Formats: sequence, C-alpha cells, structure tokens
Amino acid sequence: FGGNGELSACFRARLRFRGNNLNPTLIGCRWRWSRYPVGVSLWLNDEDKESHLPPRANRVLLPAGLGVLTEIWMGGGHSAFGHDIDLEQVRDAWIVDCANEFPLRFRDAAGLTIFRVFTDTEDAPHNWERLDGLAQSLGSCILGADHGRDGWEHPHEPPARLYIVCKQGMNRSGLMAGRILRALGVPGDEAVAAVRQARPGALNNLTFERLVRE
Repeated sequence: FGGNGELSACFRARLRFRGNNLNPTLIGCRWRWSRYPVGVSLWLNDEDKESHLPPRANRVLLPAGLGVLTEIWMGGGHSAFGHDIDLEQVRDAWIVDCANEFPLRFRDAAGLTIFRVFTDTEDAPHNWERLDGLAQSLGSCILGADHGRDGWEHPHEPPARLYIVCKQGMNRSGLMAGRILRALGVPGDEAVAAVRQARPGALNNLTFERLVRE
C-alpha cells in the first residue's frame, strides 16, 4: 500500500466460513483507490464482530464564530476507533443512520433516529436529493432558522448532540456530516478538513469528498 501522499489500493473482501472449516470462500470483493493508509479487519462471524467493535464516534469541531450549541458527532455502529457511545449519551440525542448498522438498542434509546441509508460506492448516492435536503434542514434547525420548518421531518428545536453514523464511521457519515457543515455555512475545504480531523482517513471516497466541497 502507498504512503507519503501516494494513492493506496483499498481492497474489500467478504469471506464465508462454513462450520469448523477455516478455509474461507471468497464471495465478494472490490478495489478502490484511497489517499490514506488502509487497515484490515477480519471477523469470523457477526457475533464476533458485534462483541469487538462497539459504536464509536468522534466530535466534529466547528468554527468558534458559528455560535452553534449542538455538538456534532461522527462515527459508526462497528467502528475500530473513536469514543465509545453509551446509551445515556443518546437518550436526548438525534441519530442520523446512513447504513442501518447502528445497534437497535441505541436507536431505540435515542431521542430521534432518522434513516438515510445509501451505499459507499464511487457514485453519488441514489437518494442524494433527500440526503442533502435533510442536511439542509438539520443545518437550519441547528442555526435556529425559521424558514421551511413545515417540511422538516424532525422537531424545530435542535438537540444538544447529533450523531451521524454509518458502519465504520468513514465515508457515508463523512458525507452527511460534511453536508451539514456546509448547511451551517462552513466552506467546502474547511468542511472536508473538519471531518478528516475528527476521523482521520474519512472521505477517502473521492465522489463523496467532491459532494462535500460543492
């Protein structure tokens, strides 16, 4: 894999293990280029994955001049790094789930859960207009704006904490968090930098990076 500014080849593979047979069958894979070093994780089954990778997130730091009180956190339902999320932290929080991978007990405990599920591919999300529309309404809500409230799918009063989550907390949550920052008035380059500062290696999907900058 490349480093020092080179592109790295990211290989994703799905393996199936049958019974006690430790010789896996490859059932799916794909390559993607990334600007960041790539880590590899392997789970033998869903139970092992659930027990070793809890929901984790990192706070996205906003420019001080925005005067925003809501904390924006970005992470994943099965994240390899970040701050562990516990149930008490989400009771008054809102969750935007971009992958349907966040544990059910956390979604049930949250003050509000909104789904915007899409795939992490080098294409614009199939539900891009609805995804970006939610980012815009959340940004307006956080800023205390009055316009367009009738069409919002969330309360008018912003939460103290907003979690944007996908599976590993890198690309899908990065796109959504980045678009919320843009809705708050953060310039594109600064929005991308803030997401990557919170979650190093995030937005390695170049299409998602471009959509944040636009």
